[in-house]
Amino acid sequence: MKVYLLQHKYDYEIYEGIMTTNGKLIGIYSSRQNAEKVKEQYKSKKGFNRFPESCFLINEYVLNEDHWTEGFITLENAKRKVRYDIPKRFEKKPVRKKCSKETLIDNKVYILWHYYEYDIDGLDLNLDAIKAIGIYSSKQKAEEVKERLKPKPGYNKYPEDCFYIDRYRLNEDHWTEGFITWDSETDSWIE
Repeated sequence: MKVYLLQHKYDYEIYEGIMTTNGKLIGIYSSRQNAEKVKEQYKSKKGFNRFPESCFLINEYVLNEDHWTEGFITLENAKRKVRYDIPKRFEKKPVRKKCSKETLIDNKVYILWHYYEYDIDGLDLNLDAIKAIGIYSSKQKAEEVKERLKPKPGYNKYPEDCFYIDRYRLNEDHWTEGFITWDSETDSWIE
């Protein structure tokens, strides 16, 4: 079974050439058409309407399929003050579980994230590193994947509380309002 993750993401400068990403998970949908329909509705909402359509991302996931399974390594560019996590080994195909038609309880799915913050040397800034490992039909399946990944390279450098499992109801919007942004140059909110 395929599901479609709809997000809104954009990059912005937080300090003298240092960029970060602001992302909002809008929802997880049972079809690309459902995700596209919601995207069209959100394009005119406050905040979302200030960004190009390319900031809306629809990613296809196969339910119970794992990503980032071999762990990760971190590359740093001190001059540009950026950091990237990349898979330890690029996989030709993600690990697929044998399953026919998945049965979802109350139409709920569980997304497993790996999230940690890191400091920029010499600055009082924390940036985020976030990976979506997979979307699962049960919390138990997500927990099993988490346990399998904990000893892998990259993951083993961070405490267990860097893994998050979030529950979402399929075909339900989860960021229902628009948003406003603080502009530090003008000391005002932008709608």
